[in-house]
Amino acid sequence: FGFGPNLKKRMTTVDASKEAIIMVDPYSTGAIVALEFMKRGYHVIALWNKGLTPIMKTHVPIMAQNDPSFKYYKELDEGLDLQDTVKKVTEAASPYR
Repeated sequence: FGFGPNLKKRMTTVDASKEAIIMVDPYSTGAIVALEFMKRGYHVIALWNKGLTPIMKTHVPIMAQNDPSFKYYKELDEGLDLQDTVKKVTEAASPYR
């Protein structure tokens, strides 16, 4: 199996404790995906868009509710514009890569 002329397969070990993952609207199934990252040691930041209601933000599937590792590192709301949102995300993730 080839990776093409410009791609090289590299074996790396990522220290998840030094990484942050931004998940946009981790609602329902997204919460399960977030949980999988959390279990691997990543700092998961939830970024909620303006269109989600507060009730939607609290919906977490039972599978994640019962897992003690399910906890967002931070939760952010979408900013006033793209620049504001980028600033919020950058500040929230600043201790990590």
